[in-house]
Amino acid sequence: MATDLTFQQISEALPAGAVAVDGGDVKISISALTGDPVAALTDVGVIEAIYKLLQGCNAAQATSNETAADGEALAAFGVGAFGGLQQLENGDVVTQVNSTVSTILKLNADDVTGPNV
Repeated sequence: MATDLTFQQISEALPAGAVAVDGGDVKISISALTGDPVAALTDVGVIEAIYKLLQGCNAAQATSNETAADGEALAAFGVGAFGGLQQLENGDVVTQVNSTVSTILKLNADDVTGPNV
């Protein structure tokens, strides 16, 4: 029963170069993930980066679930719920997306996994 994803699965769902192993640590390149350069910690772009990371996690989960047995599909990353369209004064059309992440959290928080459906 799958209760988690591997970093390899996430890497395959994200743009090339977004996930790498370096010195015993897995690192996520925000520039590769978003397509935007990041020069300093004071740069903006956190919301876009987290959104795209969640989208990648959802895609990896969907791929993993293609071969999951009944009752064993991972349900940690929900599909975003899209709101209505709104046109801004500058002409841009936008929508709001609400995403959820569901986890099973043991009281010591050192072993977090996802629920199955």
